[in-house]
Amino acid sequence: MAVVTTTCFGGQCWNVKCWSNQQLAAALRVAGVGPGDAADLVATSHPESGGCGVIQQGQPYGTTGWGAWQITPGNSESQFGTNGALLNLEPNAEAAAAKLKSQGLGAWTTFTSGAYRPFLGSAESAVSQVYGMSMSQVKKLAASAPGGGQQSNPQTTAFGGPFNPANWPQELLKAMGLKSFPDMAIRLGLIVLGGALVVVGLVVLAGRSATKLAVDIAVPEARAGMAESRRRGTIQERESARRETISHQEQERRESTRERGRQRTANP
Repeated sequence: MAVVTTTCFGGQCWNVKCWSNQQLAAALRVAGVGPGDAADLVATSHPESGGCGVIQQGQPYGTTGWGAWQITPGNSESQFGTNGALLNLEPNAEAAAAKLKSQGLGAWTTFTSGAYRPFLGSAESAVSQVYGMSMSQVKKLAASAPGGGQQSNPQTTAFGGPFNPANWPQELLKAMGLKSFPDMAIRLGLIVLGGALVVVGLVVLAGRSATKLAVDIAVPEARAGMAESRRRGTIQERESARRETISHQEQERRESTRERGRQRTANP
């Protein structure tokens, strides 16, 4: 007979149930878990939750386990349900199967520590019995598992979990879509790096603009200087030619004067 318990988190409470090894094994088989892993998981559920749909106490939301296999956090496998939904056996078994596929049995510390071993014998017996049934019988057995009833006035946030003011740092992480403070540091670092790259880009663009402006100013000035230099050179060339002409004319005049003087001397 199922034992009714009440479990709460962040001001929200649920009536939850406990299940037999056969019901746990049936839910795992429906979720697609093989018999070898199923025996280990059935045994692991006992040190994790006592085989019940309870919530781990005394932890912030990000490290709080939910249901028979203590899915952490309550929104980590949201395709099968979140928080209160995971206090029912079949969604919790689906989430456990997903974690088993992605992380292996090492996802449960009660497995890696060996705390599950005292429960392994009875778990193997239940798995042997359930995995010998037809699938239709297994589905009926899994569906017979009692579910938990959620109480009224839930206080949940938009980020998939109950809001707990006492754990505001974790609530901040949830709001930012992060799982840990190292994740926050990485994201903030990337934001700072991106901002620095934007600033560098703006500085480079500003430098190029300043260089272009300097060129736009310097080139016309250089051209004007060259034109002025050519103009002055032309004036100097003209002045030099004029002086040479005057000198030549003066020399011719003097030579003509000398010639006339010689003629007068020869013809007194």
